[in-house]
Amino acid sequence: MNVFQITVTAIIAIAILAIGIMFFSPNQEDTVKKMNTALDYAEINEGKYYKLELSLPQNFAAKGTHFDTENRNVRFECNAVNICNSEKIFVEDRKIIVKEQALVDAYFRCKHKDTINDCTIYIGESPAQLETEILSFNKPEMGSLGTISFEIKNAGGKFLQYNPTYTAEVFIKRNTTRGEELSLRDSITKEIDVLEPGESVTVGWQFSAGSSGKYILKITADAEDAGRAFAEQEFEIAQGPTTCRTYELGKTFLDQGMCKTEYLCIGCEYGYECKLAWEKNGILEEEIAESYPEKIYVQVLPINGSCFAPKEPEPNYTEPVDEPYNPPMTVLSEDSITNGTLTQ
Repeated sequence: MNVFQITVTAIIAIAILAIGIMFFSPNQEDTVKKMNTALDYAEINEGKYYKLELSLPQNFAAKGTHFDTENRNVRFECNAVNICNSEKIFVEDRKIIVKEQALVDAYFRCKHKDTINDCTIYIGESPAQLETEILSFNKPEMGSLGTISFEIKNAGGKFLQYNPTYTAEVFIKRNTTRGEELSLRDSITKEIDVLEPGESVTVGWQFSAGSSGKYILKITADAEDAGRAFAEQEFEIAQGPTTCRTYELGKTFLDQGMCKTEYLCIGCEYGYECKLAWEKNGILEEEIAESYPEKIYVQVLPINGSCFAPKEPEPNYTEPVDEPYNPPMTVLSEDSITNGTLTQ
């Protein structure tokens, strides 16, 4: 066979393979359906792998494009030496070819990145997998710090190649015209050492909240090759005794291209108390530029280059009013009336 014949034979073989990838037999279609279902499940459970025992038929071939969607990108990875170095299965980043029928363990995992779900199908063995669990929690009170202790563990079968990071965030819940929204109050992000299979590390953190209200603390552990893990803790800080109240509006003025208005408070010790009091009166958090114990500054864009004082809100503070003196009443009993004496 000359060079020309060898070249033609190779081209024909590639064409046959391409046709096989484009059109699946019924047995192959069933395999693709199972893999798509596993990917859907992995997308719902972000960052955690889903295991599936796959029977790969002979001559099965598929590309990542067979599993891609508008919001999902899929790639393959072989992580078992006995499979990757065999003559049965050929795995590339965006392609898998099965030369002989094989029964393999497949692990499906997706992580949300920017605007798309980045999904990997691991062929062979379980990859590194992060898990996190809250061990202890003490909620903060007004003016004090809260503490939390949580564990990060590699629950997978592989050694981490990249250092994991964790992020802990404290949000206060706000009811707005757009529904419930979360506003960040405190956060921390740190990197930890790589973890062997089954190894774990315990993390402790002190955090602040700042005011009364309903909160949620969110923990995220992340690694490039070990998925993503989540844990949450909700808590509430009760309103303590306070004399902080909204009062009235101060002056409105133009400052660096923005219209600013003073919203005054009385009886507040901290700026966040004045800010929170006005937020409860309907002022949007994103409009508050600065906050002080005696006032906040609310800023909006000028209208035709001019600033106008907003409508005066209803204050939730009233000046004390002197009540008229009413002396205690004298109650007369029947005996006192009969005997001519007074009994109170």
